[in-house]
Amino acid sequence: MQYAYKVKHEISLNEYKTTEALVEAAKKIERYSGNQTMTALGINYARKNEFTAKRGMRAGVSKVMVVITDGESHDSYNLKSVIQNCTEDNIRRFSIAVLGSYIRENQTTEKLLKEVESIASDPKDKHFFNVSDENALVTIAETLGEQIFALEATGDQQAASFEMEMSQVGFSTHYTEDNIMLGAVGAYDWNGTVVLLNNNGVVTPDNETFIDKSKEVNEPLAGYLGYSLSSVSVVGDVWYVAGQPRYNHTGQVIIYTSKGQTMILQTLKGEQIGSYFGSAVCAVDIDKDSLTDILLVGAPMYMGSEKEEQGRVYVYNLKENSFHYQMFLEPLKQHCGCPSVSSLHTGRSNEVTDENQKCIQFMKQPCGSRFGTALTAVSDIDLDNYNDVVIGAPLEDNHQGAVYLFRGSGTTINKKYSQRISASAPNVNFSYFGQSIDGQMDLNGDGLIDITVGALGGAALFWSRDIAQVTISKLKFQPNKINIQNKNCVIDEKPTVCIAAEICFNISLKSAQEPVEPVDFLNPVEILVKFALSNPKEGPVLDASLPNEKKVLVPFSKDCGEDEECINDLTLSAQTDLKDNGVDPHIVKPNQKKFSLAIKLINQKENAYNSRIVVTFSENIYFSGVDQNDDCMPSRTNNVTCKVGYPFLAPGAEVSFTIKFKFNTSHLLGDVDLRLEATSDSSEQNETLGDNKVNISIPVLYEAGLFIT
Repeated sequence: MQYAYKVKHEISLNEYKTTEALVEAAKKIERYSGNQTMTALGINYARKNEFTAKRGMRAGVSKVMVVITDGESHDSYNLKSVIQNCTEDNIRRFSIAVLGSYIRENQTTEKLLKEVESIASDPKDKHFFNVSDENALVTIAETLGEQIFALEATGDQQAASFEMEMSQVGFSTHYTEDNIMLGAVGAYDWNGTVVLLNNNGVVTPDNETFIDKSKEVNEPLAGYLGYSLSSVSVVGDVWYVAGQPRYNHTGQVIIYTSKGQTMILQTLKGEQIGSYFGSAVCAVDIDKDSLTDILLVGAPMYMGSEKEEQGRVYVYNLKENSFHYQMFLEPLKQHCGCPSVSSLHTGRSNEVTDENQKCIQFMKQPCGSRFGTALTAVSDIDLDNYNDVVIGAPLEDNHQGAVYLFRGSGTTINKKYSQRISASAPNVNFSYFGQSIDGQMDLNGDGLIDITVGALGGAALFWSRDIAQVTISKLKFQPNKINIQNKNCVIDEKPTVCIAAEICFNISLKSAQEPVEPVDFLNPVEILVKFALSNPKEGPVLDASLPNEKKVLVPFSKDCGEDEECINDLTLSAQTDLKDNGVDPHIVKPNQKKFSLAIKLINQKENAYNSRIVVTFSENIYFSGVDQNDDCMPSRTNNVTCKVGYPFLAPGAEVSFTIKFKFNTSHLLGDVDLRLEATSDSSEQNETLGDNKVNISIPVLYEAGLFIT
């Protein structure tokens, strides 16, 4: 509203639904002028008429009035009583004196300032402002906004204002089978809460839900409940987990259920002030029985012995329907101080050398690891039937970052990490590598879960790899006892004692997919034996002029003549069962979308090792199966590779099989194109290569289906 000699109402608080609409309406307000400034009239009108439900006031909210004036009032005699009425109505008043006209006309501002200050609520220094002119009002807008915002916390239990308005719903998210959990850290004066979404609607707990009134000391304000979220699977039930890292300065984690009403089952407390205990939580099913075994709680700002932000991750075991502390995990120690190289080189401990100065400039703050910033459970990376855990430490190595992999075992994880991946591994100049981690998907189709690690300005994707297991199954010596009197061999023309050793190894590959047989039957198997002294620090040393390893090549028997070079001659032929008379196109009908490609491969010379046929096809068809060949594998969207006569195609051998295709009507191309090529690891002379390829192109039309109603 505006006032001069009279009052003019401009906009009601409930008149516009969006900020944009309100701003546009405010831009259209024209300045209301007159020959008198009736400030008391304007304040009293606002007290009686603007603070009403009709004009948008909600029950129980704080009442705030901002009075802006550029001159002394003509009804100052009423100001005292009007201000008293405002105080009795609990109206908080901010007053602003605009001094522009007084300064321009070189008039004293003392009386104006005193009057406008009298309008403001106490304390005056928080509620009274003055500016040099109208344009300067923007300079106090932020400060004024902060003062008004501070009024959001009201003791009125019926108040609806600023409960969820600043809640930041979705700050964190987690989903269960029946619910979506949304963290709302800004709710209820930044105490926070957790919103549940399900088929029945939205459940928003009130401010008292997560406060334990039985505790004498309870400081929930600005606790950030919902900063992190997870869920626990128990027999016949699901528990919800929410982190509150600023609770009582040490942080806590609340474990609760929500069945009609919220019931707190357990709270886990942090132990160090400022550690941000609960900023990351992760429930893990280690033994794959669909029930939670452990709960990990990150405290990434846990202070180490050198006052560095080392970080910790607390591990809790689930036993008898409650979590019990088991252990904590820590990262590699980070060196946060610059050594006093001056005392070493100059003997003057107070002198700062160039080396020390460079160290100080290079060292980024805060120093440490922040181990536990990100926690994620990953599905059995090492294929030992136990799920694993990856933990981020984004401040390691002077803010470059790292992640740690901990292997699962039984119903918990190992205290010692099995692998550490630093930011240098992706060969990219990353910062804060490990600030986020995900490990839920197999992205390259090898059956193993892959890991994505987030950093500042990018992310790195790491493929998981198969596990090779090598064990010694036999270690035998002949003779089994050393008789120094029985010199059974001669070395360098001197009789001596020799021992024959027989060692057998078992080698197996743990893979999420079926084991793949070796594809190289042409090159020999390479065996390398290395030896060293068991205790090189005592006794003799090895002669440096002699080798300490021996390599042996064991060739395959190739049956390819005296030159041992296999030269094959492959002949490939193929045809489809599509109707193709060379003139009319094939008609693709809705109920006849399938067709077959018959393939024949003949070898007319020596063994063709690892012979294969690669079929590439156009986007209007896709691979749907194969007959008489179990070794066809799509390698790309429009590519199929088929092994033929594996491991080799003998001389004179002939192999036939059929690949099935289906039309893809999402791509209505005018031709079906098929390109086939036969190849092997053996050699083939150039003059016989011409029949190793087949190209097929058939024009097609698509029958349209019309439905007339």
